[in-house]
Parts: sequence; C-alpha cells; structure tokens
Amino acid sequence: MLMSIGIICFLLSTSIYVLFRPTSLLLFHWINYFGFMDEIFIFRSYFSFIKDIIPFYLIYSVPFGLWIISYMIFIKIIWGESKSYSYDIFFWSVPIISFISEMFQYFDVISGTFDLTDLVILGITIILGFIIKNI
Repeated sequence: MLMSIGIICFLLSTSIYVLFRPTSLLLFHWINYFGFMDEIFIFRSYFSFIKDIIPFYLIYSVPFGLWIISYMIFIKIIWGESKSYSYDIFFWSVPIISFISEMFQYFDVISGTFDLTDLVILGITIILGFIIKNI
C-alpha cells in the first residue's frame, strides 16, 4: 500500500511538471536529450485546455511537495523498520533542506523567489513525514 502511494505521488507530480510547467526547466532539457520532446508536446496539447483553470499552487507548489512525500515513502520502504540515526538523516534531509532553502530565499541568503505557498506545502509534507515515519 505504501509503495503504491509513493508511486502515485511521484507519477502525479511528474505529470504536472511535464504537462503544465514551462519547458525551460532542467527536466525538459533531459527529456529533449533523450529525444522525447515531440511526444511531450503532443501530451501537453491534449491537456492545454485545462491549464487556465488549474489553481496556480497545484502547478507550482504541490508537485514538489508530492516529490518529497514520495522520497520519504521510498526511504521508509528501503530502510524498513530501522531505528538508526542514519535512517533519520536520510528520511529528513530532503524535506528539512527544502524548508530551510525556502526560508533562506525569504532572507535573501540564497537566490530564488520566496513563496509562502511553497513554505506551507513544505510544512504539510513535513507533518505527513511524521505520519509516514510512524506507519
């Protein structure tokens, strides 16, 4: 069950990126490198009619949160029932670094655009992480 949730989160977030995000993202450079841009443009054309009605945060904030959730689920599956300190570091590193990076954007410590919605989504993923970790 947990594996299915992780796969769904990963595929849903990737689908949102591929279908609705700007093609200037690094992901599209990889897609182009492997020769799949024509297929991506075809898929994007099938869903272009709904892009204008999807809330901004679903396109720009939620996918990253879903990726983090899938990461935490896969780490949990890989490490099993481990109670080691190393497991905790692996499990929490990506969500915590992501949250801190967003805060650093707010204080202009690192470049980027601070977004309160991103911070809220990251906070929710961290809360979900506590739930996932204790399943």
